[in-house]
Amino acid sequence: MIPLSMATTRWCLLGLMLSPTAGCGDPRGFEYKTSRPNESEVIGRYVLIEWQSIIPQSTRATKDPSTDYSLVLNEDGSFLATNVPGFELPSRGRDSRPRLASASGHWKLAVVAGLNDDQRIWGVEFTSDPRILSACLMMRHRLVFVLGDPDSGEGLTFQRK
Repeated sequence: MIPLSMATTRWCLLGLMLSPTAGCGDPRGFEYKTSRPNESEVIGRYVLIEWQSIIPQSTRATKDPSTDYSLVLNEDGSFLATNVPGFELPSRGRDSRPRLASASGHWKLAVVAGLNDDQRIWGVEFTSDPRILSACLMMRHRLVFVLGDPDSGEGLTFQRK
């Protein structure tokens, strides 16, 4: 084994975290959309239905997390999100818990991750300030924001209403 410096190791880990194949590798992989959906299949209002993580107890939210988690994907490509996972690069000495953000901006369908057998997972990418995580599309009109290690199964699952 070739020893790597700490800086090299961090850059490698960062590259893995930001690569398109690192997003939705959780144990529910069979439920993800692996073919491009029609935009009409994802447009609508989504509400939080399930979480496997430290949310909502330990995560700071921009609003009261017990009353409002939502995501609206509009037909014109705009979106409005309340209390969804924000995108932050990990840094030394910083609290590693996911932080929630409320944002508006634009969305588009894109390949956001991959499964072990080279299948591509379709999802929604967001352009906003503050930045929020991409969400993976699942069967039954669901979106999941994967938190932390994709293999942990931790995330927030939203259902279209």
